[in-house]
Amino acid sequence: MKGKILTYDGLNRLLTGFGFVRGRTPDNYQVFVHEPSDTIILLPAAQPDDVVDALHRAAVRRMVIERGAVDEEVYDEALESLESPMLSRA
Repeated sequence: MKGKILTYDGLNRLLTGFGFVRGRTPDNYQVFVHEPSDTIILLPAAQPDDVVDALHRAAVRRMVIERGAVDEEVYDEALESLESPMLSRA
């Protein structure tokens, strides 16, 4: 995962692709719900092209795998396909 970025748009596509339903709280947080595994993920409000920080990436991965929403290998492969190389700023 080092050297790659994931945007909130990519995370949205990843989670909804696994059957999560996206919504918003009254305070404008993003919420993703996966009823079959009784998993709820709460994330800060963000623009689609904002980069997901390492803390939130790790928390989402842990939640979906530990709650049984997605198999670890399947999650990691899908994530890899959505990540973009980090561009250096000259």
